[in-house]
This record gives sequence, structure tokens and C-alpha cells, in this order.
Amino acid sequence: MPHISPRLQNALIGAVILVVTAVFSYQMFPSTSLSASLDSKSDKTYVSGRYGIYFLYPAEYHLRQEDFGGPAPLHHAIVLKAESGSIVIDMYENEPEYMSALDFVKNYPDLAVRFGNNSPDVVTRGSVAGIDFSWAPPYAGHSFVVARKGFVYAFSIEGNNDSATFSDYERILDSVSLSL
Repeated sequence: MPHISPRLQNALIGAVILVVTAVFSYQMFPSTSLSASLDSKSDKTYVSGRYGIYFLYPAEYHLRQEDFGGPAPLHHAIVLKAESGSIVIDMYENEPEYMSALDFVKNYPDLAVRFGNNSPDVVTRGSVAGIDFSWAPPYAGHSFVVARKGFVYAFSIEGNNDSATFSDYERILDSVSLSL
């Protein structure tokens, strides 16, 4: 059997790792059913391997991210802001105990206040199934919450359902893909 030098062995191992990583990354973000009103060529794309999320959003929105420290669960927020309003995507750690979207909403204070005594609808948006509910005063708005092993994703918008921002919110949800 011929002897392979350690340098060649390392190069082969590196090549195999790159190929496996490329294939795995491609499978992590499946194609989505995109709304005709969002276009990957003219709109912006957000992708995070850490949080397992992909979506398109209108180019006129400014994206800001924020990590909230402190005790578990980990909380990361994406804020999409435009002149017409803002859309917030909160991502909460959902480990080591897996909670359903409804259990999380009822038990996490920020979402529980919004949820109140609502009866959520179970809906599929794009390629993602979750619970959908409107909020009542003092803050009117809408949320779509998805629970996966690893993270709970809460997509929210403040305001009424007739605004231009709400239309953008709907289009963003139609483009979402989650890999976790």
C-alpha cells in the first residue's frame, strides 16, 4: 500500500469537509414559495446559519439586529424599519426544553401580554407552519409564531392590517424559510 504524506492527507480531509459543508448548507435553506411581489434581484436577503432563518425583505427597509443578554432563553431580534413602520422578528432559544409555539406565547411575558385570551389560527406561511393571532389594545398588532427545536421565531407588526407595512409583513412571511 503506498504511503500518503500527512500534508496530502490533510488536503484530502479539507476537501471532503468543504464538499460536505457545501451540500449541507444547500440543503439547510430549501427554496421557498415566494410571493410574486418580492424579488430576490431587487429586494434584500437576510440569511443566518446561526438562527436558521432566510427571508426576503423590501429594499427600502433598514435592518438592525440586537442581542439581549441575561438569563436563558437567548433572545435575538431583527428590526426592519421603514418610513411606513417597522416589523420585528424575535428569535428565542427553545432548548433544552422544547416548547410548542402556543406554550411559549402563553409563558413568555412579552408575547403573553399581546396574546391575551386569543384563540390563534394554525396557518402555513411560505414553507413554515405556526400560530397566527392579532393583538388587542392597548397595543394593536399582529404576530406569527413558529416553534422549532432550537428556536421560537415571533414575527410581529404593530398597527392595523390595512397599512402598507402590514402588506410588506405579509410578503416577508411568504418568503421565510427556517432550517432548524
